[in-house]
Amino acid sequence: MGESPRRLLLADTTPDSRAVLEPLIKNAGWEMLCVESSFQVLRTVRDANVDLVLINPDLPGSGVTGADVAKTLKGATQFRHLPVLFLLRGERAAPPGIPADGSIVVDRWGPARILHTLKQALGLAEPAREGSWDDAPGPPAGQAAESGPPGAGPLPSSESVVQALADLIERLATRLESQLSDLLAAQESRLHEEASRRLAVAAQEFFLKEGPAAIREEIQDQVREAAGRAVREVARDVVPEVAERLIAEELARLRREYGIE
Repeated sequence: MGESPRRLLLADTTPDSRAVLEPLIKNAGWEMLCVESSFQVLRTVRDANVDLVLINPDLPGSGVTGADVAKTLKGATQFRHLPVLFLLRGERAAPPGIPADGSIVVDRWGPARILHTLKQALGLAEPAREGSWDDAPGPPAGQAAESGPPGAGPLPSSESVVQALADLIERLATRLESQLSDLLAAQESRLHEEASRRLAVAAQEFFLKEGPAAIREEIQDQVREAAGRAVREVARDVVPEVAERLIAEELARLRREYGIE
């Protein structure tokens, strides 16, 4: 196997594993290859010059787990000397009966211990003394500890943290504003529909109860108005003739009463 640069194969579908290991590997001057299935591990080991395999024992691959792949590698004459480290989390223990070269507890170990374990598996460091490491959980994924070895990434600045929080709050506020607008629009639409429905019901009830009488009264008013117009039209022609006759009769009566010729 080549001595420089070292090539490490990361076989895991968990983003945290890459976020923790990639800065350490790159800062050490090594190369990292990434795969996400058991069969990709075997193909990469076969086709590439890999110096170390970091594998999740629960890695999926059509019924073949990461533990199965590690067992296959350690049982093959061509690859039995290839170092294999299991990537563990929480209370997950290394699978029994598989002669792997060790494990890394990704979410509990600090960067210094992880890096030393990698160097030890590559033959670049002596085994650490018992009790020389603090097993307290390491920093969040993607964030190197301040007390880490040379080459480990620095802590993010307070400005970048504040900016990240501000961006997150802005995205949440925009999402909530959009959801509130949608809710208000839906509520307004429902109110309009309800008002239209009630208006239609009220109009129907009024027509059924009051409509016929109101219509009859309206028709009667229109008939009376039409009859009045007709009487006025007729009177306009008839009244002068009647008045003339009445005036003549009154004049004749007066002549007879007073003996006027």
